[in-house]
Amino acid sequence: MKRIGARAASLRAAASVLAVAVSASLVGCGRTDSLERIRKLQDASHDFAATIEPLRELIASRPDDPEVQFRYGMALIATDQRALAVWPLQKALTSPEWEERAVLPLAQAFVATGSYDDAIEMCGRALEKRPDDVAALMLRSYTRIESRRDYGGALADADRVLEIDPDNTDALVPRTVALLALERVDEAAKALDTLEALYRDESLGLHGSPGLCTAQASFAKEKGEIARAEELYERCLEKFPADGVLISDALSFFDELGKPERSQQILEKALAEMPEAHSYRTALVLRLRAEGKKDEGEQVQRAGTTHEAPLVAAEAWAGLGALAVEDGKYEEAITAFQNARALDSTNSPQLLFSYADALVIAGRPDEALKLAESMSVPAHRDLVRGRVALATGDPAAALKRFEAGLLLWPNNAIARYYAGIAAERLGAFGRAIEEFRYAMRIDSTATDAYLRLARIHEAANRDEDALAALSFEPGGRPDEVEAMLLETRILAKLGKFTTVPPGVRKRLPAERLGAAVAALAEGVREKRGPAAAADAVRKAEGVRLDDPVFAEALSALIENLALARRSAEGLARAEVAARC
Repeated sequence: MKRIGARAASLRAAASVLAVAVSASLVGCGRTDSLERIRKLQDASHDFAATIEPLRELIASRPDDPEVQFRYGMALIATDQRALAVWPLQKALTSPEWEERAVLPLAQAFVATGSYDDAIEMCGRALEKRPDDVAALMLRSYTRIESRRDYGGALADADRVLEIDPDNTDALVPRTVALLALERVDEAAKALDTLEALYRDESLGLHGSPGLCTAQASFAKEKGEIARAEELYERCLEKFPADGVLISDALSFFDELGKPERSQQILEKALAEMPEAHSYRTALVLRLRAEGKKDEGEQVQRAGTTHEAPLVAAEAWAGLGALAVEDGKYEEAITAFQNARALDSTNSPQLLFSYADALVIAGRPDEALKLAESMSVPAHRDLVRGRVALATGDPAAALKRFEAGLLLWPNNAIARYYAGIAAERLGAFGRAIEEFRYAMRIDSTATDAYLRLARIHEAANRDEDALAALSFEPGGRPDEVEAMLLETRILAKLGKFTTVPPGVRKRLPAERLGAAVAALAEGVREKRGPAAAADAVRKAEGVRLDDPVFAEALSALIENLALARRSAEGLARAEVAARC
C-alpha cells in the first residue's frame, strides 16, 4: 500500500518529479557552461536554492529561453516562493518543447496564489494530452475543493485516480472531503473510517494530513458534535494554518457558530503565513468591508501592493482598483489599474479587461474601446464593446455583443451577468432570469446576479423564488447586506417574521440593524398595515430610537405612524430624537 502524504508534500513531490524528469539528452545542445552547471545542481544534486541567482543572471541575458525560465520557476517552487514562479513558468509554457513540463508546476503556483480557475485550466490542459495523469487529477481534485465551487468534480477526479491506481490512498483524502461537502454522510463515514485506520497503523510511517484533519472535524460537525468539531478545527488550524481546504471549511464552521471574529483571526493568520495568497487577502478584505470596516479592508488590500513579487503586487493593485470602483472612486480605481499594469509583466488579459471595465464605469467609453482594440482575447473585446453599448443606452446592441462573446466563452460569469442586465432592460425577463441563474452557477461571488434575480422574482410576486435566489451560496457575494435587507422585507411581507429574522441578525453588521428594522417595517406594512409596522419598529430588540445610528428605524416609525393617521405621535418622536 502506498504511503499517504500530506497535500503539500504531494504537490512538492509532483514538482520534484517534474524537475528530475528533465531529459539529460538536452545537455550539450549549444547551451552555456552556466546552464550546464544549473542542470547538474537541479537534476543530480536537487539543490534548487543554489541555482536561483545564476538563473536570474541568465534570464537577464536570455529572457526568452524557455528552459531557463522553466528551471527558474522550478527553483522558486522548491524554495517556497510559488507566487514568484507564475511568470517564468508562463513563459516556459509558450514553448511546445517545455509545455508538458511546465503546465503542472504552473497549476501548483496558481493554487498557491488562490487563482483556482487558472489552476484548474492548467490541469485540464495537462489531462487533454495525458488523460490518466494521476498528479494532474489529484491536483485538480484538491483545487476544486479549495475553490468551493465543484465538489462533484473533485469527487470524480479522486474516483478516477482510484480507478487508475486502486492502491493510491492519497486520493481518499479529497474523496472524503468531497463526500462530506456533498452531504453524502454515510459514504463519507466509511471513507473516513478507512483513512483513520490507515493513519493509526504506525508501521506505515504516515504523517499528518490537513485533508484528513479537515475531514475529521467536518464529520464531527455533520454528526452534531459541535464542541468536538470546534476542538478538532482548532487543532487542525494550529498544525496547518494556511491550508486552503481547511481554511475554507473552518470559516464556514465558525461563521455558522456565530463566531465571525474567529473567522477573521483565521484569515489574518493564513495571510501572515502566505502573504502572496490573493484568495486569503480578498476574503479578509470582503469580510472587513461587510462589517463596515472599509478603511481596515483597504489597508489590508494596500499592504499587498508592496509585496516583493511584482505579480503579487500587481494583483493587489488590481484588487484595490476593484474596491475603488465599488466605492465610486473611479479616478482612484483607474490609477490603481494603471499601477497594476505597470507591474504585470505577463500582460494579463484579465487585468486588461478589468481595467477597460473600470473605464466604462468611470464614464470613459472611448478609452475603453481603444483598449479593447489591443486585447488578445476575442471574447474580451466583445464584452468590453458590449459594456460600452450598455453604458451608453443601447441594450439591444449590447446583448448582441455579449452573445458573440459567450459563443467563445460560455462559462464566463461576468458575461452572463451583463447579458442578463441587457435582457432585463429590454424587458426580456425570461432571458434575464436564465442569464442570472447561469452566472450564479458559474461563480456566485463574482457578481450580484443573485440579488438582481431575487428582485425580478419579487417584482413579479414570486416571493419564494426570490428567497431561494437570496439563499444561494451566501457569504462572500457582493452586496450581502442589501440581500439581507431584502430577505427581511420579504419574510415580513409573507408573515413569517415580525422581528428581524435571527439568521439575518446573526450575519448583519451591527451598524445596519436600523436599516434591517426599516426593511422589516416595510414588509410588515405590506402584510398587516402601517399600525402593525409601527409596532414592529417600537418592539425591535436592541434598537434605541434616540440614537442616530438607528435613524433609518426612526424614519420608518415616523412614516408608518403618519400612514396610520397618528402623525402627532410621529412628530413627538422626531422632536425627542432631535433633542438628544
